[in-house]
Amino acid sequence: MATLIRYTVSGDLDTVAHIRALRSRLLESPTVRLWAYTRSWRVKALRREINRLRRDCGDRVQIFASMDRSIAERPPRGWRVAWLSDDDRAQGYACPEQDGRKRDCLDCLYCPLGRRGDVVFTIH
Repeated sequence: MATLIRYTVSGDLDTVAHIRALRSRLLESPTVRLWAYTRSWRVKALRREINRLRRDCGDRVQIFASMDRSIAERPPRGWRVAWLSDDDRAQGYACPEQDGRKRDCLDCLYCPLGRRGDVVFTIH
């Protein structure tokens, strides 16, 4: 049975050392699945480490590029995106927890287990 972790609830993948330590812990814990939303994809050195984390941990790790109106550039190909609904570019699965269709993330599982597809949040 897998352990699911929603990572960076209040924070971000903000240093290379942090991302490397997380990768190391996940490689030691093969039953842990993790998902996170990050703005750090915009920083080349951090994106490189996040991509390494994604590659080495496979589908056990789902990292979303957080996007809102203030960010003009698009995430690299292959990244899932977490949009804020007030962005005209927002497209994807509307978070069902936010509108009451699902009780919580564990009742939905789209983000940790979806493996593809973007998500749209009314708040983030």
